[in-house]
Amino acid sequence: MYEVKAQIDPMDSEQILDELVELFEARSKDCTCGIVSDIVVGYVEEDMLSAVTTLLLRYAAQVNVQMVEDEALVLA
Repeated sequence: MYEVKAQIDPMDSEQILDELVELFEARSKDCTCGIVSDIVVGYVEEDMLSAVTTLLLRYAAQVNVQMVEDEALVLA
């Protein structure tokens, strides 16, 4: 599992969430993404990493990706 974070313009937040939901639904995957202030945060499997990163790079200068152990998500 990967944690994906990107700083965005808050004016784009609704559009980004809509696009993320569409992206996940088109692939029959669960969407685990949200926006806090001006940061979009998502937890994605490897097969969705490229698509999510590509989408976010249309709105952000950079996307930070970090591998997360499944156990760490359970404890959080």
